[in-house]
Amino acid sequence: MGKGRSRLSACGWRHGARTPLRAAPPRMEHTRCDGFTLLELLVALTVLSLVVAFLFGSFRLGTQAWKRAEQKADRIADVQLVQNFIRNQLERAEPGVGQIDVTGYRPGMSGGGQALRFVAPAPAAALSDGLYEHSLQFVREGRQLVAGWRALNAAAENTSPSITRRVLLDSVRFLRFSYLGPPDRNGKARWRDSWLEERRLPQLIRLEIGLVGAQKGYWPALLVAPKISGAD
Repeated sequence: MGKGRSRLSACGWRHGARTPLRAAPPRMEHTRCDGFTLLELLVALTVLSLVVAFLFGSFRLGTQAWKRAEQKADRIADVQLVQNFIRNQLERAEPGVGQIDVTGYRPGMSGGGQALRFVAPAPAAALSDGLYEHSLQFVREGRQLVAGWRALNAAAENTSPSITRRVLLDSVRFLRFSYLGPPDRNGKARWRDSWLEERRLPQLIRLEIGLVGAQKGYWPALLVAPKISGAD
Protein backbone atom coordinates (compact mmCIF):
# COMPACT_ATOMS: atom_id res chain seq x y z
CA MET A 1 0.00 0.00 0.00
CA GLY A 2 2.81 2.37 0.83
CA LYS A 3 4.29 1.93 -2.50
CA GLY A 4 0.95 2.58 -4.08
CA ARG A 5 0.63 5.94 -2.37
CA SER A 6 4.00 7.25 -3.47
CA ARG A 7 3.96 6.21 -7.07
CA LEU A 8 2.06 7.50 -10.03
CA SER A 9 -0.02 5.09 -11.93
CA ALA A 10 0.50 4.53 -15.62
CA CYS A 11 -2.62 6.53 -16.37
CA GLY A 12 -1.35 9.63 -14.55
CA TRP A 13 -3.62 9.44 -11.56
CA ARG A 14 -2.41 9.71 -7.99
CA HIS A 15 -3.32 6.82 -5.81
CA GLY A 16 -6.49 7.63 -4.02
CA ALA A 17 -7.08 10.85 -6.00
CA ARG A 18 -9.53 11.39 -8.80
CA THR A 19 -8.10 14.52 -10.42
CA PRO A 20 -5.58 14.24 -13.27
CA LEU A 21 -2.16 15.77 -13.18
CA ARG A 22 -1.89 19.15 -14.89
CA ALA A 23 -0.57 18.47 -18.37
CA ALA A 24 2.14 20.64 -19.91
CA PRO A 25 0.74 23.30 -22.21
CA PRO A 26 0.80 22.29 -25.88
CA ARG A 27 3.78 23.51 -27.86
CA MET A 28 2.81 26.40 -30.16
CA GLU A 29 4.14 25.75 -33.64
CA HIS A 30 4.54 28.74 -35.89
CA THR A 31 2.44 28.26 -39.00
CA ARG A 32 3.14 30.58 -41.99
CA CYS A 33 0.05 32.07 -43.60
CA ASP A 34 -0.31 32.41 -47.39
CA GLY A 35 0.74 35.85 -48.79
CA PHE A 36 3.79 38.07 -49.33
CA THR A 37 6.07 39.75 -46.94
CA LEU A 38 6.83 43.43 -47.31
CA LEU A 39 10.29 42.64 -48.66
CA GLU A 40 8.92 40.30 -51.31
CA LEU A 41 6.38 42.93 -52.33
CA LEU A 42 9.08 45.58 -52.71
CA VAL A 43 11.22 43.23 -54.81
CA ALA A 44 8.26 42.42 -57.05
CA LEU A 45 7.43 46.10 -57.53
CA THR A 46 11.06 46.85 -58.37
CA VAL A 47 11.20 44.10 -60.99
CA LEU A 48 7.87 45.22 -62.43
CA SER A 49 9.06 48.82 -62.72
CA LEU A 50 12.22 47.69 -64.51
CA VAL A 51 10.20 45.62 -66.98
CA VAL A 52 7.82 48.54 -67.65
CA ALA A 53 10.75 50.92 -68.12
CA PHE A 54 12.38 48.51 -70.57
CA LEU A 55 9.16 48.07 -72.55
CA PHE A 56 8.55 51.82 -72.65
CA GLY A 57 12.11 52.48 -73.81
CA SER A 58 11.82 49.85 -76.53
CA PHE A 59 8.52 51.34 -77.67
CA ARG A 60 9.99 54.83 -77.76
CA LEU A 61 13.03 53.65 -79.74
CA GLY A 62 10.76 51.82 -82.16
CA THR A 63 8.61 54.92 -82.63
CA GLN A 64 11.65 57.11 -83.27
CA ALA A 65 13.05 54.61 -85.77
CA TRP A 66 9.68 54.54 -87.54
CA LYS A 67 9.57 58.32 -87.72
CA ARG A 68 13.14 58.47 -89.08
CA ALA A 69 12.25 55.89 -91.71
CA GLU A 70 9.17 57.89 -92.72
CA GLN A 71 11.17 61.10 -92.92
CA LYS A 72 13.83 59.41 -95.03
CA ALA A 73 11.19 57.95 -97.36
CA ASP A 74 9.51 61.35 -97.69
CA ARG A 75 12.85 63.02 -98.39
CA ILE A 76 13.75 60.48 -101.07
CA ALA A 77 10.31 60.91 -102.64
CA ASP A 78 10.77 64.71 -102.66
CA VAL A 79 14.18 64.35 -104.36
CA GLN A 80 12.70 62.04 -106.97
CA LEU A 81 9.92 64.52 -107.69
CA VAL A 82 12.44 67.35 -108.08
CA GLN A 83 14.65 65.28 -110.36
CA ASN A 84 11.68 64.24 -112.47
CA PHE A 85 10.62 67.88 -112.85
CA ILE A 86 14.11 69.02 -113.86
CA ARG A 87 14.58 66.08 -116.23
CA ASN A 88 11.23 66.68 -117.88
CA GLN A 89 11.98 70.36 -118.50
CA LEU A 90 15.58 69.89 -119.68
CA GLU A 91 14.69 67.04 -122.02
CA ARG A 92 12.26 69.40 -123.79
CA ALA A 93 14.74 72.27 -123.98
CA GLU A 94 14.82 74.11 -127.31
CA PRO A 95 17.96 75.33 -129.05
CA GLY A 96 18.20 78.97 -130.12
CA VAL A 97 14.84 79.87 -131.58
CA GLY A 98 15.79 83.28 -132.84
CA GLN A 99 14.84 85.36 -129.84
CA ILE A 100 15.97 88.86 -130.62
CA ASP A 101 16.17 91.70 -128.12
CA VAL A 102 18.20 94.89 -127.96
CA THR A 103 21.37 92.87 -127.38
CA GLY A 104 20.86 90.64 -130.41
CA TYR A 105 20.56 86.86 -130.53
CA ARG A 106 19.69 85.02 -127.34
CA PRO A 107 20.64 81.35 -127.26
CA GLY A 108 18.18 78.71 -126.17
CA MET A 109 20.39 77.70 -123.25
CA SER A 110 23.09 79.41 -121.25
CA GLY A 111 24.42 78.49 -117.88
CA GLY A 112 27.30 78.34 -115.47
CA GLY A 113 28.16 76.23 -112.49
CA GLN A 114 25.33 77.38 -110.19
CA ALA A 115 22.65 78.72 -112.53
CA LEU A 116 21.06 77.64 -115.78
CA ARG A 117 18.65 79.40 -118.17
CA PHE A 118 16.94 77.58 -121.01
CA VAL A 119 13.90 77.69 -123.28
CA ALA A 120 11.32 74.92 -123.06
CA PRO A 121 7.55 74.41 -123.25
CA ALA A 122 5.40 75.66 -120.42
CA PRO A 123 5.57 73.72 -117.16
CA ALA A 124 2.44 72.12 -115.79
CA ALA A 125 2.00 74.96 -113.31
CA ALA A 126 2.03 77.67 -116.01
CA LEU A 127 -1.15 79.59 -116.76
CA SER A 128 -0.75 79.47 -120.54
CA ASP A 129 0.84 77.29 -123.20
CA GLY A 130 3.76 78.08 -125.48
CA LEU A 131 7.48 78.42 -124.93
CA TYR A 132 8.80 79.70 -121.65
CA GLU A 133 12.12 80.93 -120.39
CA HIS A 134 13.11 78.70 -117.48
CA SER A 135 15.77 79.12 -114.86
CA LEU A 136 17.36 76.91 -112.23
CA GLN A 137 19.46 78.69 -109.63
CA PHE A 138 21.26 78.01 -106.40
CA VAL A 139 20.31 80.65 -103.82
CA ARG A 140 23.24 80.53 -101.42
CA GLU A 141 21.65 82.67 -98.70
CA GLY A 142 18.77 80.26 -98.21
CA ARG A 143 20.62 77.12 -99.32
CA GLN A 144 17.87 76.48 -101.86
CA LEU A 145 17.45 75.30 -105.42
CA VAL A 146 14.94 77.67 -106.98
CA ALA A 147 13.13 77.27 -110.31
CA GLY A 148 11.62 80.17 -112.23
CA TRP A 149 9.74 80.65 -115.49
CA ARG A 150 8.04 83.32 -117.57
CA ALA A 151 6.46 83.44 -121.02
CA LEU A 152 9.06 83.67 -123.77
CA ASN A 153 7.33 86.51 -125.65
CA ALA A 154 7.60 88.69 -122.54
CA ALA A 155 11.31 87.88 -122.27
CA ALA A 156 11.90 88.61 -125.95
CA GLU A 157 10.07 91.92 -125.74
CA ASN A 158 12.21 92.83 -122.72
CA THR A 159 9.15 93.46 -120.61
CA SER A 160 9.11 92.69 -116.92
CA PRO A 161 6.19 90.42 -116.05
CA SER A 162 6.17 88.71 -112.74
CA ILE A 163 8.42 85.67 -112.81
CA THR A 164 6.96 82.63 -111.16
CA ARG A 165 9.44 81.11 -108.72
CA ARG A 166 9.28 77.87 -106.79
CA VAL A 167 11.66 76.43 -104.21
CA LEU A 168 12.43 72.92 -105.41
CA LEU A 169 14.88 71.85 -102.72
CA ASP A 170 16.26 73.20 -99.47
CA SER A 171 19.18 72.24 -97.21
CA VAL A 172 21.49 72.50 -100.22
CA ARG A 173 25.18 72.63 -99.35
CA PHE A 174 26.48 73.00 -102.90
CA LEU A 175 25.15 72.80 -106.45
CA ARG A 176 27.08 72.31 -109.66
CA PHE A 177 25.99 72.19 -113.29
CA SER A 178 28.30 70.81 -115.95
CA TYR A 179 27.78 70.36 -119.69
CA LEU A 180 29.05 67.75 -122.13
CA GLY A 181 29.87 69.50 -125.38
CA PRO A 182 30.00 68.07 -128.89
CA PRO A 183 33.07 66.07 -129.95
CA ASP A 184 36.14 68.13 -130.83
CA ARG A 185 38.44 67.60 -133.79
CA ASN A 186 39.83 64.49 -132.13
CA GLY A 187 36.36 63.04 -131.70
CA LYS A 188 36.34 63.46 -127.94
CA ALA A 189 33.61 65.23 -125.99
CA ARG A 190 34.55 66.94 -122.77
CA TRP A 191 32.70 68.33 -119.82
CA ARG A 192 32.50 72.09 -119.43
CA ASP A 193 31.79 74.27 -116.44
CA SER A 194 29.65 76.65 -118.49
CA TRP A 195 27.56 76.74 -121.63
CA LEU A 196 27.46 80.27 -123.00
CA GLU A 197 26.51 81.76 -126.36
CA GLU A 198 26.08 78.39 -127.99
CA ARG A 199 23.60 77.97 -130.82
CA ARG A 200 22.93 74.35 -129.95
CA LEU A 201 22.38 72.34 -126.81
CA PRO A 202 24.91 70.18 -124.98
CA GLN A 203 24.78 66.44 -125.36
CA LEU A 204 24.38 65.94 -121.62
CA ILE A 205 23.65 68.16 -118.65
CA ARG A 206 24.84 66.98 -115.25
CA LEU A 207 23.49 68.33 -111.99
CA GLU A 208 25.29 67.49 -108.75
CA ILE A 209 23.90 68.58 -105.42
CA GLY A 210 25.21 68.10 -101.89
CA LEU A 211 22.71 68.27 -99.06
CA VAL A 212 23.36 69.09 -95.42
CA GLY A 213 22.33 67.46 -92.18
CA ALA A 214 20.15 64.38 -92.20
CA GLN A 215 19.48 64.78 -95.92
CA LYS A 216 23.11 64.18 -96.83
CA GLY A 217 23.54 61.62 -99.57
CA TYR A 218 19.93 61.63 -100.79
CA TRP A 219 20.71 63.25 -104.16
CA PRO A 220 22.29 61.03 -106.81
CA ALA A 221 23.93 62.83 -109.74
CA LEU A 222 21.32 63.72 -112.36
CA LEU A 223 22.20 63.28 -116.03
CA VAL A 224 19.83 64.63 -118.68
CA ALA A 225 20.13 64.39 -122.45
CA PRO A 226 18.12 67.09 -124.26
CA LYS A 227 16.10 65.55 -127.08
CA ILE A 228 17.46 68.21 -129.42
CA SER A 229 21.14 68.28 -128.56
CA GLY A 230 24.45 69.08 -130.12
CA ALA A 231 24.72 65.48 -131.30
CA ASP A 232 21.74 65.90 -133.66
